[in-house]
Amino acid sequence: MALVIFFERVNNLNLILGFGSTGASVARYLVRKNEPFLIMDSRQEPSGLQEISRLNPSELHLGRFDPSILSKVSRVIVSPGISYNNPVLKTARHQGKIVQTDIEIFLKESKSKVVLVTGTNGKTTVISMAEKLLKTIYGKKKVISLGNIGKPVLDALEKDYEISLIEISSFHLELSTFISSSVGVLLNVSQDHLDRHKSLEEYEKVKKKILSNTKLALVGDKKYEVYTKGIIKHLNFNTLFDGHEVLFSEFLSRGWPEHENANLKASIAIYLALELLNKNIDLTDINCLEKIFESSINILKSYKRLPHRYEILGARNGLTFINDSKATNISSTLRALESAVEFYGPHKVLLICGGDSKEQNMAELLNGPVNCLKKVFLFGKDSQLIQEVIYQKVAVEQVSGLEEAIKKCFDESKKGDVCLLSPACASTDMFTSYKERGNLFKTLVGFD
Repeated sequence: MALVIFFERVNNLNLILGFGSTGASVARYLVRKNEPFLIMDSRQEPSGLQEISRLNPSELHLGRFDPSILSKVSRVIVSPGISYNNPVLKTARHQGKIVQTDIEIFLKESKSKVVLVTGTNGKTTVISMAEKLLKTIYGKKKVISLGNIGKPVLDALEKDYEISLIEISSFHLELSTFISSSVGVLLNVSQDHLDRHKSLEEYEKVKKKILSNTKLALVGDKKYEVYTKGIIKHLNFNTLFDGHEVLFSEFLSRGWPEHENANLKASIAIYLALELLNKNIDLTDINCLEKIFESSINILKSYKRLPHRYEILGARNGLTFINDSKATNISSTLRALESAVEFYGPHKVLLICGGDSKEQNMAELLNGPVNCLKKVFLFGKDSQLIQEVIYQKVAVEQVSGLEEAIKKCFDESKKGDVCLLSPACASTDMFTSYKERGNLFKTLVGFD
């Protein structure tokens, strides 16, 4: 049942489409601007509703999306969770209304140097590493991290920062018409969110928008270097460190997964990119680069890795537990398996996997080091689908949930084995988030 509340009848309004954390931040921004707005969300109780009493919208529309509201609207500010083909958005575009995301508004109004980071995997980690590095070098008050990792971008317009590090998703990129930055970072692209983007090609096209209008592009794959032609400069952050791999050996000896090296490289490359834009360094000066590499590595040695990302918890009865709940797509799980076989050897991993596959091709799981697997325990909405495509290559069993999976791992393990939660799927079929899923795993194995 739709709910409509009129607080004040006003025309020429801003429409906030979607009222979660992003929508609430848009409302706070419009309050500061003294611009009237109305709110629309298909949910009866969106998460931003708890702030409604102090935000004072002109109208509140809950329970459905109704394009007829656009007769009162001059601009639509859309939240990232809203589909590109939402009926209100489609009608707004057809009527020539202004449609913007909060990111676009921030990019227009912020005076800071903006670093945009996207990719299928590693966005939050790279932003957090870069934040530690840049705050150490430039000062804590000059750098802020925004987006999924920090506060919503529009909340940061109240203060002046020199550098804004922004994690930006494919949802935001898809909905944004114009994206610009000082540094645009494309970490990697592999299949994910195909329930929204429908194909890997479409998903990749959306991700590459981050390179379309940036002063300096950082890419993690050579195939994206061609896309950056015409931009002032581009750097491949992986090849940038050729000949300097020894610098990262200490992190591996501490048990860091090997795939974390790419995130370290990307975060240091962000610092290099900013220095290049400031004309403080010359990439042909090898001695200068080596000093920057070494000083950056020394700063990042004290970096504390984020939870739920190949998080080695410890051992119980000879069985090592690893929480990789953030692995919400196949490529993340494959990287976890590669790290596990490198460190623990073959036929050691008891993998707990499953959830909402988001229409990924789950057969891709077989493209990884399946020799490391002792058995796979499947749970969640798409457990049957996953079993059907992998059962001929690996031992597999469906379970009711994490508790049963962990019990079976104990029952079927030997000393030296590894219980790895790396779902390759979204958590939303059974949990509120990957964090809740990971925290439950930690509690059940006694490492909370």
